[in-house]
Amino acid sequence: MKHNDIKIIAPNTVKSINSSGYKFIIMEPHFETGGFIKNVAFKIKESSSNWVAVGVCHPKIVKSKNYGFNFSQLGHGGYLVSANGGSWSHLKEDQNNKVKSFKFAKGDIVQITMNIVEKTLLFKNGKEKYTINFQTIPKD
Repeated sequence: MKHNDIKIIAPNTVKSINSSGYKFIIMEPHFETGGFIKNVAFKIKESSSNWVAVGVCHPKIVKSKNYGFNFSQLGHGGYLVSANGGSWSHLKEDQNNKVKSFKFAKGDIVQITMNIVEKTLLFKNGKEKYTINFQTIPKD
């Protein structure tokens, strides 16, 4: 990613400093290792926009698009939920660019459970839940 688009505040903490267009930021480490169920969580420490999204992506696809996020078309590489209740899917039109999810804001913790066998991502914010289907791409 262009370094003028984001600022790394601390390990796994980033801040957008460029408001032109929507961009991906790939944060690591990856999901925990072992088993068919993977978990990760994001704490929203600050958000001045209702369009902050969290989720998972196909890194090779995202990098091939120079980290740009063309949210209105399938094939963008991400499976995300956004603070305004949006749902974003690389794969399924009925889950892409739709307001179908839950909302989240500063202080919330968004948990993601990936089921490798069922190919689903379960997003949770407290008691609110939303599921997105995903596809696997070998070596990505």
